[in-house]
Parts: sequence; structure tokens; C-alpha cells
Amino acid sequence: MEWEDNKNKKMLRVVQIVVVLGAILGLAIYFIVSFKGKSKDTVNDFKEDDAVIEQVDQDPQALIEEAVEDDVAEVQVQEEDVQKWLTSMSEYEQEALRVGIDVAKWQGIIDWKQVASSGVEFVMIRVGYRELETGTICEDTTAKYNLQEATAAGLDVGAYFFSTAINEEEAKEEAKWVCDYIEQYPITYPVAYNCEGFNNEKNRQYGLTNEERTKIAIAFLDYVAQQDYVPMFYAARNELIDSRDWGTADLESRYKIWVARYVSSDLFGTKLDYSGNYDMWQYSQVGNISGITGNVDLNISYFAYSQKAGVKNDSTPDDVSIGLADLMNFKDVNEAVTAKDKTNLRSEPSTNDDKTIITQLKNGEQATRTGMDEKTGWSRLEYNGQVLYAVSGYLTTDLSVKPANTDANAGNTSNAGNTGTKAATSNANKVTTKDDRVVTFVDVDDTVMPKFEVNLRSEPSTSQGNDTIWYKVAYGEKMHRTGVAEAEGWSRIEYEGKSFYAVTSYLLILSDEQTE
Repeated sequence: MEWEDNKNKKMLRVVQIVVVLGAILGLAIYFIVSFKGKSKDTVNDFKEDDAVIEQVDQDPQALIEEAVEDDVAEVQVQEEDVQKWLTSMSEYEQEALRVGIDVAKWQGIIDWKQVASSGVEFVMIRVGYRELETGTICEDTTAKYNLQEATAAGLDVGAYFFSTAINEEEAKEEAKWVCDYIEQYPITYPVAYNCEGFNNEKNRQYGLTNEERTKIAIAFLDYVAQQDYVPMFYAARNELIDSRDWGTADLESRYKIWVARYVSSDLFGTKLDYSGNYDMWQYSQVGNISGITGNVDLNISYFAYSQKAGVKNDSTPDDVSIGLADLMNFKDVNEAVTAKDKTNLRSEPSTNDDKTIITQLKNGEQATRTGMDEKTGWSRLEYNGQVLYAVSGYLTTDLSVKPANTDANAGNTSNAGNTGTKAATSNANKVTTKDDRVVTFVDVDDTVMPKFEVNLRSEPSTSQGNDTIWYKVAYGEKMHRTGVAEAEGWSRIEYEGKSFYAVTSYLLILSDEQTE
């Protein structure tokens, strides 16, 4: 790439051009100022000191790679090397204004054709991270799918890695892992180093000095550049001002800079109040883009390329697909379990479709539990040579457990209106389902919202299939939750004046501010 000698002048010219042509560009960039809910902050409220730490130690189905520190070449950086790297794409790079997004598994399963048709021109894809607790390098379980589908949709693709490296050797290990991971894909946009949350005591990098962090970033980015990718450094604006947390001058003299600073108003009516050099601006984390459920980060790049990059490895990557299991944080376990009574074993960790039911696990039968996601309440099992999923609340490691005696509840049930559900027993917080399972609720009083479309059922069970589904509630709709059965993974919802039931893991609990 070719960087101009005076990037501040370059930025001033771009801003002037945008102001003049704002009306013309409006149609092409209409989507980038559409938000999923309005921020309560003012126009001048931006991303500040404490960036949210991604839950990198809880990623689902993480593919743990073997350590490669012995295979990392030492990079002796000379000034001529830096200039060579910075001009490696000069033949194709152009001064331009482009709009894009950055994504990770938090965005779920993305419809990339819709994203492309919405006007998005490029995407930065998280390919991996280093775990906070163990220091293990893991892939983002949606990365290959996103690389594959975003490329097929015609978008320019870049990549980023979420680092918790604590020394230069670990940084080079991360960089090699990234370069090996992306070598079969056309990476036209930069490969970025992303490091946040280092002031949190739980972070592996806690206590590192400014100089140490900067050397770690440089080790990563120099390796990336040596592999003929365009290196880029990501940080929040406040971290860069006056070199508060990074050696800003050294970093911006060597690499492209991706600065995060959030606005809550019309982008083109707001000037980024940062005087340093930067090449990409992440200006929002609450964008609403067709093809993506929920919020997504929005970006502007001040450069583009006249053609797409080639691949470093000509071998064709495997065609990949993803499912709900890839979006969950399964913690590896290895234990025998049985059903407390009986439970469905499914091909996907979801109760939305009866077609995912493969078989049932009955009390006394054993399966091997290989993973648990405490947040969603699902377990991953091995059963008869298959990988299947079950609601954790219906399982137990006590292999001698017997089904609960429901005889005492006989005669205490009656039809609840026209729902066909057995009414509560003498204890108002106990509900007996049609298959004679007793589910005990604890009273709560809060507001929830579906993470995606969720079924509201007439009983806290999926044993009757779709017959108990009364409503399908979409993402964004607020509901009043009156009870939680923690062990069984169900919530009681007051909806249209009646009580219904939804899987707790499919719900987001809203704060008081979010309910206003």
C-alpha cells in the first residue's frame, strides 16, 4: 500500500469531499446510520477507555490448535522492510471512502447475500483469539463460514485476531496461526491486531507496560506483513491519544490504524475528534444490517483496492456450514449422564423444529456428556456413535436416580383455559406437563427479549412437538417474565394476558434502562 506523506491533509480532503457529496452518497450509505435502538448518549459520546472484553474464554466448539512456537521464524525488521510492506499493495490501493462491518460469532449465522445487497462493501472477520484463562489459541467457529460466504457474495474481506499475548513470542505464534488459517482465502483488506481489556485484572496482559504491549503488537504485525498481508492495528481512540496505552507514533508510522470511536448520530454530520493518523474508523457498535440478527459494528475505510487479492495457498478450502452449536460456549467435560425421566436428543441445540429430534434418552440409559454450555443450558452428548444435544436440566450424573413420583399430583390437574395444558398443582409454582413431568418455577419479575425467534408454548416441555406452540415471538419484542425453572431451563412468560413458556437460553434479560 502507499501511504501519503501527510495523512492529516489526506483526511481533511476526504472530509471536505464527503461534506460536498454527502447528499449524493446518501443512497449508497443509507444503511450505516440505521441503528437497532437509539443510544441514550449524545452525538459526542463515543467509545471510551474500557472497551468490553469479548468472552474469549467461553467461545463455543473452539478448535484448539497445537502450539507452534518452535516453527515461528524470527523476523529481523529493517527500515527498508517496513517501507516495502507499506507499499506492497500500492499498485492496487486507492484513496476512497468505503463502508463496511466487522463480525465474529456474536453475529450468529449471517446471510451474506443480504449483507452484500444492503450496500456493505467490505468486512473484517474475526478468525480467532487466545483464551484468557488458558492462553490457548482458538478459531472463531464462524470464521471459515464467514470467509467462504462473504467472499462468494463479492465483498472485500479482511481479518482480525483478538490477542491476549503476553510476550513477543506468543504474538508471533498468533500471527503465524492467523496467516496459516487465512492462506486459502482472498484477503484483500488488512489483517488486524485487536487487543482490548488489558486493564482488567482477569486479563492475561494485566500489568504489562505501554512499551511491552507495543512490542507485542509490532511482533504480530511485522510477521503478518512479512507474509505479504497488509498489517493494521486496532485500538480505541483514547488509548492512542498522547500514547496513553500504546506507542502510537511508532505504530502509526509502520501500519494502517483502525480507530474505534462511537457516535450516536448522523455520521456525516460528525467529525472524528482525533488528530492522529488513521485509515479505518469503527464508528458504531449498534448497526442494523440486513442479513444479520441483532447489532453489528459499522466502519468506514479511507482506502480501497482496484482489484481483489489472490490466495497464498491454491488448494481449495473445504466447503463449510455452521449451526447453532457453533455459536455456543461448550465447556469440555467427560462424564456419564442419564435422563431424570426422559428427554429428547437432538441434532441441533434448539427446540424450534421437531425434525431435529433424533431419539429419546430414558431414565436408566446412559450417554456420555462431552460439553456443557451453562449460559444456554444445553449439553453436548455422545450417544450410539452420534453427537447429539439435550437440555441440561433434564440430565443428571446420578445414574441411580429414579423418575419423580407424580402420583401425588394425580387429581390435582385440570384444563387451563383452552391451552390444553395441565394446570398447576397445589403449589402454584409447579407445572405438570402432559408427559407427567413436574417443572418447578421460582417467581421473578423482569423483562426479557428473544435472542432470535422463540416459541411460546402452553407447557414447559417440547415432548408434544409443535402442538404446544401458541406464538412465535421475534427478536426485539419485549416480554414480561414471571417465573424461572432454572434446573429445567424454562421461563414462564406473561403474554396476551396468559402464561406461556419459553426456553430460558433463548432469552435476553433487559436492564431497567433497556426497558424504558
